Amino acid sequence: MEGCPIVKKGLHPTYQLQPRQHDERYPKTIPEPTARQHDALRGLPEADAINFAPHVTIPVLMLNGKYDFIFPVETSQMPLFRALGTPANLKQHIILDTPHNVFAAGSTTIRIILDWLDKYLGPVQ
Repeated sequence: MEGCPIVKKGLHPTYQLQPRQHDERYPKTIPEPTARQHDALRGLPEADAINFAPHVTIPVLMLNGKYDFIFPVETSQMPLFRALGTPANLKQHIILDTPHNVFAAGSTTIRIILDWLDKYLGPVQ
């Protein structure tokens, strides 16, 4: 498939990343959801993560932006983090100097994620 970043090899679903060319028809970053889109889900218990957080007991890495207007630190991020059922020694909340899109921090975000994955899944061999 020409222009596709993933190419299937053989009969097994083994994938190989291919160099990706930027297509000028699309923005280089994904636009953040609008507050209106998030408001559409607010108030629905079945869509509110806080109702499910106590059931989460596995290790958690929570990356958030300091300037996130969609999920503000004090009124959204911290309550969700505290509500997680994961033991304190297995959960980590990192607040980056970014808006909602934590990948705006670039390689810092990637390094944090890779270090966490190495800790819980083991280093790549």
